[in-house]
Amino acid sequence: MKKILCIHGIGGKDAIMDQWAPQWQLALRESCGHGELACQFLKIDDLFSNSKQRLGKIKYLEAIRKFIASWVSTTIEERFRTRSFVGLIDWYAGMPAQFVTDEKLREELRARLKREVNSFQPDVIFAH
Repeated sequence: MKKILCIHGIGGKDAIMDQWAPQWQLALRESCGHGELACQFLKIDDLFSNSKQRLGKIKYLEAIRKFIASWVSTTIEERFRTRSFVGLIDWYAGMPAQFVTDEKLREELRARLKREVNSFQPDVIFAH
């Protein structure tokens, strides 16, 4: 049996994992020839929520400002229909900004990933 550790990208996907994780599993099974797969999904959104509080509003807003230009190039129209403006900034501009500016967040992400890899011992890491 092949084991795959799956890591979502930005956007606060932990809360809606039941909506997208089955699609990932199906795509992975189809891509791997329908063999036996064990998929495990790494949750990381709590670390970003903690980082936002740790940074404080001013530093957080400064970090976000650096990433607004890249965020604007995403599919904004679709996002506006499904989330509030503040939610969009938090998850789509905020997460990369936090990653770049918060060393403790990067340390926590590395530690969580290391712990998960050591525990699950995946054959492959599939990340978006």
